[in-house]
Amino acid sequence: MPLARLTIYGCNSYNGLVDVEANHRSRVALETLGCKLNQAETESLAHQFMQVGYQLVASSSNADICIVNTC
Repeated sequence: MPLARLTIYGCNSYNGLVDVEANHRSRVALETLGCKLNQAETESLAHQFMQVGYQLVASSSNADICIVNTC
């Protein structure tokens, strides 16, 4: 199974391997509440999720994972 490293920084940091094959069709929705720093962090998260094979979706109703990034 192919693996990729996913690093997420913040209050609940994660730095570990993600099974790309198992997650290649998983969908993630990202929502940002707050300042421009939050917006930049959400863009970084989006890039990291895409790198390991997740599909970004606009609506949480279509997502397997929902992340709300706040201050």
